Amino acid sequence: NTPYAKALSQSVMIYKKTSSVFFLEAALDKDLYKRIYNEIVFLSGDDKAIVSKLFGIQIDIMNIMNIMDILIIYS
Repeated sequence: NTPYAKALSQSVMIYKKTSSVFFLEAALDKDLYKRIYNEIVFLSGDDKAIVSKLFGIQIDIMNIMNIMDILIIYS
């Protein structure tokens, strides 16, 4: 029972069907970013504004990379 069990539970079924680790990686990334987001709320003022902006950019980059991965895997 690890902190990642919940994040991986649904994607393991997809992995078994596709043999692609993409969905496992995406689940772990999503879990990580949820944890980071939950910590950002404790910041205040300029720190919160700057970190929120940078975090949003990081999420956008990850989304683009995931889309590119899906296009490569399923093309």
